[in-house]
Amino acid sequence: MMRKSKKYVYTVLAAIIYGAVIIALFWKCRYGYAQLDEAFYPTIAYRFLQGDLILYDEWSNTQLSAVLLLPVIKVYTLFAGSTDGIYLFIRYLYVFIKIGISVFIYLRLRRYGKLKAYMTALLFLIFASYGLMVLSYNTIALGGALVAFLLLLNECTGMRAGLCYVLSGVALSSSVLGIPYMAILYILYFVTVITVNFLHNKNGIPKRIYGFYSWKACIGLTVGVVISVICFCGYVFSHTTLEQIIQTIPHILYGDPAHQVKSIYGMTLAYFVRILIGNDHNYVIFTVYALIGVCFLTYLIDSNKKEHKSRYILLESILVIGLLVAYIITDNYINSIIFVPNVLAFILAIMFNHNDTVKRLFYCMWIPGMIVTYLEYLASNTGFSGIAAASCIASVAGVMIIMTVGEEYRKDSKMIMGLSQVIIVGTILVCFYYRMTYVFWEDGGLTSLTEKITDGVAQGLIVSEEKYEDYYSVHQDTEQIRNMDADTKVLYAADQVLWMAGNQRCASYSPLCYSMSTDRSILYEYYKEHPDKLPDIIYINQTYGIEMVQEMAKALGFNSTEGDTGWILQPQEK
Repeated sequence: MMRKSKKYVYTVLAAIIYGAVIIALFWKCRYGYAQLDEAFYPTIAYRFLQGDLILYDEWSNTQLSAVLLLPVIKVYTLFAGSTDGIYLFIRYLYVFIKIGISVFIYLRLRRYGKLKAYMTALLFLIFASYGLMVLSYNTIALGGALVAFLLLLNECTGMRAGLCYVLSGVALSSSVLGIPYMAILYILYFVTVITVNFLHNKNGIPKRIYGFYSWKACIGLTVGVVISVICFCGYVFSHTTLEQIIQTIPHILYGDPAHQVKSIYGMTLAYFVRILIGNDHNYVIFTVYALIGVCFLTYLIDSNKKEHKSRYILLESILVIGLLVAYIITDNYINSIIFVPNVLAFILAIMFNHNDTVKRLFYCMWIPGMIVTYLEYLASNTGFSGIAAASCIASVAGVMIIMTVGEEYRKDSKMIMGLSQVIIVGTILVCFYYRMTYVFWEDGGLTSLTEKITDGVAQGLIVSEEKYEDYYSVHQDTEQIRNMDADTKVLYAADQVLWMAGNQRCASYSPLCYSMSTDRSILYEYYKEHPDKLPDIIYINQTYGIEMVQEMAKALGFNSTEGDTGWILQPQEK
């Protein structure tokens, strides 16, 4: 009776904590305004909704994810009648999706231990890549890959198992739409399945691990991928011809100077270097990694490693706690913190290769999750920040591995169990702190965000006084543009938020045209190939400078008129 009562109290407490975190996340949604990144993600979908062609009118290399955002934008504008408040809506939707994936994590992993599954789900719920609570190509890619891995961790039989595998293929396909490099995951998975089934004796592989890499799982996943590809191609080719796509591909691959295709060998080397020293040559972090590595190598060459294993675990756990503290002191960023559990998880997975649960989580989730970090690094220009953000998938397995090992020492070593809990709880608490205090692109933190935007696409957001004044001054300056006919073609060299502020058509190779300040050759090339996209009117924010205004006016034959926040350019005949 006492045990049942105690269990009930713990369940209620866990539910209260989880509910409090959810409330906190919805509350935090309202704060901050990332006028470049956040505003960019839905603008491409909005452009497609207006009738522009995917893979032809749009030259961004992240545009595929817009296919998944398009229904969201369409439904919202249908019911709301405009795009007012859409950014806050997308943030709320992001939190709902995070809750769904978090619950799914718990349901799929609770067979390994309810407490472990709960802590893992809680950490994933709290974490947000770059602290940015939006549906971006990154969050779509990472969420899709994680769901795919969880579905492949299948314990079902018959039709239910087949359905899980098919759905894993659909989830993986959504991940590819977010980051096309994720297609490599399928190739690597297929190769691994062949290796496991033909080159190795499957009877020598634990049943649970083999199930993940079985032909049944592979075929089911492939069916899901094929269904997704058919649906995607159906959408694309109902709007864009193959000839148009072939014509546009070079611009998509090489048009963005910030995301150029680079040497695979150089990127691979840089990937490991970034892990060890971060983005800023952090030698404090490097020193801690060196100590962790020396300790691990000593364990590997120790002839009495079995007898001394607990000592090595204690020492490595202390060093990893030191790594957590080092990141807090020198990096102070939510992305970096989520990476910490993966370091100890890797070491423990090698030490406990006899444990079936550890082996399955390591081979079926941790390794695929770390491959995702590498693919994210190839696709991103954010260095270690991108690697660490993508490591949230591997961290799902990492937390489970650390707590599994801690439980194994429950009777023999209270210290090991305690240190494992310190690492997990510490990671969760630090992530939650950063989650609640850090605001993307806001140096002043929450205390500086005092002004609430009451209209427009950013309606409902609480921002700094400076951004509040900028938002309304720019909107006032562009009011005449936003009141023009829906078929008016507009080029904004300003905050990305303006692209969705009205019904006018996008007259640019992409809404994300920040490179115009340094390189307008892409824009002119776009007009050369798309003369029908020449703008009827241009707005250039004052931050771009008068030189750009004069150069573009001359190149396009436009007249310029100076406003309060920038310049408006129109064809001379008008």
